[in-house]
Amino acid sequence: MWSLWEKLVKNMAHFPFQCKEQVRLHPANHSLDTPKESRPQTEHSNKNADNGLLHPVVCPMGLAGLAERALDAVVGDRATMKKTTADRPVLLVGNYCHDTLHLPSGNRHETLGGSVSFVTRVFDSVGVECRVMAKVGDDFCYSADVHRHPPRVVGGVRTTKFVADLTGGERSIRLEACCEVIRPEDIPVRCDNGTDFGLGMAIGVAGEITPETLEAIMDRTPFVVCDLQALIREVDPSSGEVSLCHLEQTPFARLLHRISFLKATKVESCYMKVDSVRKTTCVVVTDGKRGCNVFYQNHAFHVPAFPAQEVDPTGAGDCFLAGFVAGLCRGLSLEKAALMGNYFGGIAVAQVGVPVITEQHVREWEELVKRVSSQRDCPQIQMAVDNLVRVQTGV
Repeated sequence: MWSLWEKLVKNMAHFPFQCKEQVRLHPANHSLDTPKESRPQTEHSNKNADNGLLHPVVCPMGLAGLAERALDAVVGDRATMKKTTADRPVLLVGNYCHDTLHLPSGNRHETLGGSVSFVTRVFDSVGVECRVMAKVGDDFCYSADVHRHPPRVVGGVRTTKFVADLTGGERSIRLEACCEVIRPEDIPVRCDNGTDFGLGMAIGVAGEITPETLEAIMDRTPFVVCDLQALIREVDPSSGEVSLCHLEQTPFARLLHRISFLKATKVESCYMKVDSVRKTTCVVVTDGKRGCNVFYQNHAFHVPAFPAQEVDPTGAGDCFLAGFVAGLCRGLSLEKAALMGNYFGGIAVAQVGVPVITEQHVREWEELVKRVSSQRDCPQIQMAVDNLVRVQTGV
């Protein structure tokens, strides 16, 4: 019996590799769903486009030529990135958390949380070496679960704690406790064995990463990947309700040009001027079951998601980001790395809390890396995914 993943990979082999360009943002609110009547027609456009995204079109250069140079301009020299990330550890910065999840099923779960817990789970599974800088209080309950990447325990304070209510149409998050911030002097200059870091990830969840700390990460790593939630989350001091502020109104805005990749959810992307940010940073916007969209300078493309049965969306974006970075560490092109992110995001949503990544998952990952590595740039996988869905649904 073929698994969903095996069928997808099999289907991928039957289609030529093409480049998906011209994903457009609505000028009013940066929505990724552009109305048909307002969608401009260009030489790359397909007049039968729907679902807010233009259909893939043949681009003989793929992500080469002008697109390659544009990407290097915003993320840095990727030949150097490929070399440094292949044999140097990744620096992860962000606090571990205690999470209380109220799921649509009515069940309540107490789990380990924090982006670092999800990212390290993926990294450990696929062999990406990393060093974690995280803080917890002396009430931390999950030391055994993070023994490979222990946090710094701060006496007299509580571990950051979130309560997430997913029972309604929109997820609401409340912060019940907040640990100490991570200061610039907390950021290690090198790994414990004296090795320089190949890449840094700023993945805070409750404002624990300050602008000065982000600068320290940038000073110690040649490339930086950042989650937008680490920069724009705000907390109501009376209720603990978590909300978002506009990126341009934060002190992080002045540092955007030093961020190689900035990941955001579709909702979070409305809190930044994507058309402006993409000029100096590669912006990756996740969109749930629709996959993700990638923007840099005047280039853009879409990568569809793997079919998955959603149980708990918590941490799916973190696992996506981990898979994306793991793909970059394997030397994959940008689109192929995004596909790796979608793979691990699909694993995450099908489980509650930090996912269990099995040996079968790892074998599938390795086979997927092997298959896409042997192909030319820009796999056209949308048609393969559509075909897979038809097979599964009988449509």
